[in-house]
Amino acid sequence: MYRQEWIDEIADICDLVRFCWDNGYDGEVENIYGSDSRDECIYDEINNWDSRWTDLRDYLSDLEDSGQYDYWLRDDYDGTWTGIGDYEFNELKEQNLVKARTAVMNGYVKTFVELYPDKEPDEIKLTVKVIE
Repeated sequence: MYRQEWIDEIADICDLVRFCWDNGYDGEVENIYGSDSRDECIYDEINNWDSRWTDLRDYLSDLEDSGQYDYWLRDDYDGTWTGIGDYEFNELKEQNLVKARTAVMNGYVKTFVELYPDKEPDEIKLTVKVIE
């Protein structure tokens, strides 16, 4: 996939997740959940709750309604959920575009533009290349 194809073909969060899983970037999207999966995670958290009931009440009152978004991003650090709207999707898409254009060369991170200075950005294939 080339840069312009990425821009044109990654049209929604499903495309982004599929691309990341298919190309070894699963760590970038492992905290993205559909509404049903989010609900299952919340049920598991409730079942395993080992703190005061008032903390559980506060946790539940801070949750947004699952009907607002189709996809959610979970922060493993504090357990919060953020609905993925257009802004969040575009941010994730841009972050992953930058990561897909990065290669490791002899322990130093190089962008494909640095590795292939004679090529136009639209001609650079978006794959990770490890050169030893």
